[in-house]
Amino acid sequence: EEAEAPPDGAMTIGAVCELLKADFPSISISKIRYLEDQKLITPRRTPGGYRLYTPLEVQALHRGGVQR
Repeated sequence: EEAEAPPDGAMTIGAVCELLKADFPSISISKIRYLEDQKLITPRRTPGGYRLYTPLEVQALHRGGVQR
């Protein structure tokens, strides 16, 4: 079960993936994790280990990271 979204606008990896699918149909959770491994983004983690992406990280993915 996914963690509830925090009030600061951060999103879970699943929410980011769904948001980006409209413009990047081939995006996947594993691709987002790969881009994290490549240091394009650095999401913070909840105490339970869920990744949380800020609006700026989502914007970075949309601007060019997803196309790598």
